[in-house]
Amino acid sequence: MKSEIRKLVLWDSYATTKSSLFNQVAALLSEQQIVQSSKQVIDLWEQREQMGSTMIDHLLATPHAQADSIKQNTMALVHTRKPISYWDGNEDAQNFIFCCIRQDISKTDADSVTTILRLAISEKAQSAFRHDDKSQIVTILNF
Repeated sequence: MKSEIRKLVLWDSYATTKSSLFNQVAALLSEQQIVQSSKQVIDLWEQREQMGSTMIDHLLATPHAQADSIKQNTMALVHTRKPISYWDGNEDAQNFIFCCIRQDISKTDADSVTTILRLAISEKAQSAFRHDDKSQIVTILNF
């Protein structure tokens, strides 16, 4: 069975704070009719961030939300022009994979999310992230 994860890319975002990045990504998801409410998805991301860091290494953070109000399972690859300082209170972040997942996600789609996140921490992807190599990152992560 083929995964039905929708994938979006937002490269060279001008966001300079976590809040401005959340707002920008939520607006994109709303425009694409993936979420019913920008505010709701931002609230979900903020609640998740309060539970602990979403940094999966020093180059990548993975904000995520899961709710029935999400219309389509979606992953958004985001790169900011400059790192966002103190993303998790300690480390800066410049690369993000936002995951917006429905409560009723299929096993196929859940496995697809896991595969993409594993690819994101591979040596090849880490090298591409260090060099801001958009085309290589998009290829490695199958975006």
